[in-house]
Amino acid sequence: MGLESVELVMRMEDEFSINIPDHDAAQLTTPRLLADYIGQRLGEHARRDEPHCRTQAHFYWLRANLVEQLGLARRAIRPDTALNELLSGDLRGQWQTLRRSAVFRSLPALRAPAYAAYAVLLAPLTAGLAGYAQMWSGELTAIVALCAWVLAERLKRHLANRLPESLKTVSDLLPHVGFPQRAEQTPDDILQRVIAISADQLGIPVEKIHPDHRFVEDLGVD
Repeated sequence: MGLESVELVMRMEDEFSINIPDHDAAQLTTPRLLADYIGQRLGEHARRDEPHCRTQAHFYWLRANLVEQLGLARRAIRPDTALNELLSGDLRGQWQTLRRSAVFRSLPALRAPAYAAYAVLLAPLTAGLAGYAQMWSGELTAIVALCAWVLAERLKRHLANRLPESLKTVSDLLPHVGFPQRAEQTPDDILQRVIAISADQLGIPVEKIHPDHRFVEDLGVD
């Protein structure tokens, strides 16, 4: 399979949350054959509803959204991909984007360096000792200590730039994914969606794609 074929298959996997093995993909030479195959696989998943199938579906849903939200390369996202390699740019900005998205039910905050955590503990203590040394009133000392704690907490959040210890690979994100309930799709729904995705992926007007066009010979997919 050429690069365009691989990318097209991966788009279909993400859209329908199923795995399409290479040996099956090689036989799906037209939009109609691909749509029929997808419909069959969706039916199998609905009947079995096994944990493996659910995890697999969650991964494809997650991958599609990582591509959309962060502009990551689809081929670079695998279950065992290390997150610190995948999110190698502006980690704070990327993490904020993910936490605001509807993909995740919840997502832990980034970790701050150890010295920032120590500052949160030491700041109010230091302020309290300073108040005692200056013989401030108990109320004033408490206010100053509280302000010091608030400032230290803000500093800690500002300096947070490390992934949580529990999140090392893409698969570690899956328990946090909120997988949507999808309405049952008719064979025609699936076919029209396959044609629309093919048109978008290949840069061909949707009206130029017939269900029985061959991807390679008629649509020029390499």
